[in-house]
Amino acid sequence: SFVEIVILGDLLHLAEWSDRFLRSPDMFMTTQPAIVEAAWYLAQLRAKCEKVYLLEGNHEKRLRDLLVKHMYQAYQLKPADNLDASPVMSVPNLLGLESLDVQYVGDYPNGEVWITDDLACKHGHRASGKSGRTVSSVVDEIDYSVVFGHIHRIEMASRTTHGKKGP
Repeated sequence: SFVEIVILGDLLHLAEWSDRFLRSPDMFMTTQPAIVEAAWYLAQLRAKCEKVYLLEGNHEKRLRDLLVKHMYQAYQLKPADNLDASPVMSVPNLLGLESLDVQYVGDYPNGEVWITDDLACKHGHRASGKSGRTVSSVVDEIDYSVVFGHIHRIEMASRTTHGKKGP
């Protein structure tokens, strides 16, 4: 069995929660089924490993953005009997992450999970239409190893850095 699993974000598409793109009718009424399936999937993963992390991606952030833009009254609203809980209208609450014992890492695009002292996982926020360009721009700016999602394809780049302990 696995010890830890890090989901890099965009587990939920939340197409209905975006006002940036025109949505076709086949994307209507998809939020509830997506939440049910995602929670089932996370429960299966959690049963097989000690720790599951779910990073907030730009797709999960759509819920927060739409609340802030159109329903700010509901943003960060919590139940009266549990003011320490996740907000009612939030991905952690809707997926039931507390009862699944899944760690949600929000604050997209800044959220990250460190696997070792030299390896981090994050969702990422850059995307280039040309293959290889996204990862090249990221590797030029950081001094540690990172695994990231966001671009929905596989790219790889490397660069040797030197610190106190050597390369």
